[in-house]
Amino acid sequence: MIKNIKELSTNPEREKLLQVLDYGLEQTKSDVVLRSQIKREGDVLIIQEKEFDLKNFKQVIIVALGKAAGDSCKFLEEILKDKITKGYCIDVSDKDLKLIEHTTGTHPYPSEINANFAKSVVSLLSGLKKDDLVIAVISGGGSSLFCMPFDTECEAGVEIFKELTKKGATIEEINTVRKHLSLVKGGGLAKIVYPATLASLIFSDVPGNNIGMIASGPTTKDTTTVQDAKIILKEYDIAYQGELFETPKEDKYFENVFNFLVCSNKNTLQAMLKKANELKIYTKVLDQDLQMDANEAGKFLLSKTKKGELLLAGGETTVKITGKGKGGRNQHTALASLLSLETGDILISCASDGYDYTEAAGAIADQETLKKANKLGLDIKKYLEENDSFNFFQKTKDQIMTGKTGLNVSDIFLAYKK
Repeated sequence: MIKNIKELSTNPEREKLLQVLDYGLEQTKSDVVLRSQIKREGDVLIIQEKEFDLKNFKQVIIVALGKAAGDSCKFLEEILKDKITKGYCIDVSDKDLKLIEHTTGTHPYPSEINANFAKSVVSLLSGLKKDDLVIAVISGGGSSLFCMPFDTECEAGVEIFKELTKKGATIEEINTVRKHLSLVKGGGLAKIVYPATLASLIFSDVPGNNIGMIASGPTTKDTTTVQDAKIILKEYDIAYQGELFETPKEDKYFENVFNFLVCSNKNTLQAMLKKANELKIYTKVLDQDLQMDANEAGKFLLSKTKKGELLLAGGETTVKITGKGKGGRNQHTALASLLSLETGDILISCASDGYDYTEAAGAIADQETLKKANKLGLDIKKYLEENDSFNFFQKTKDQIMTGKTGLNVSDIFLAYKK
């Protein structure tokens, strides 16, 4: 998965840690995850322990959205090839699908392409009956990729999203607002599907795995209100005079909805733990729900790491944008860690989707990085102030490059002390 793993593996410790990360990402690929949790026995589809008798349904419709959508649809086409009536999929990269219509959408900002996809989905799902089955794939990136209506959510929502991100809002706060700009989020898709049966395969990219926040919860009954969205907008001093929608609260829309959490960073961290044990590295998982400022995360993780230990964590940091540079929260986390690194320390921060707001997935930071930075005359604090972590690590050649991975289970952190 890590395309430049050989170039980055400049010492034995780096090589082992990168192998651990690479294995964890590989084992979290959509087809690997789904194959372990979904099987078909004749006309019975079994998702985890729930059985769906396909003979009872006149239509089987697939709706997939997010960064895990395309690869998931390949698996669904394989296992349900004789049963799929129709399907729509939107992802961030091209996929060769046979039975399901694919759209390459825009991310992180929504567009008319994404809105037109949502319109097609709503049109397809409107008027379904009790004897229809919809299988949804919900994954990270879905908030941007699945938006409707265009003028309120897709267009006006871009500026709100940019402002909230710039001011350091959490993903829960951002997605709470998104739900109330939308007719398809916050249970909106479940309402459209009603009274058909809905089975939702959910890949979590949200710390804490609150399924109501993943892709802004299109198939989950929402616990937030318009008033909650207004409070967040006020707290971050964002003026919005447009329309806010209340999400569906009636129980009936969710009686035939089955939400399955099929993947989270727990899958990745457990796979990494297995690989680390094979490599005879003493390893612990610290946290699956790490949420803190990117300036502090690396220092915090290293402070919790003992000599000879590898500490693993998943979660999501936040960055307040003060400069005009290029970079994402993972590269920023790694860059900030350089200010507190001790000899023998290594800090890796990586976006599981392979896109840390740049073509880099993240970065590795250690004494080698510091030596290169000093030789090049790079001022770490200046790069942090300018939010220019991408260009810093491009110069030191410590960026982790995976390309778009087809998965998204939040960010992954490795902290090691020799």
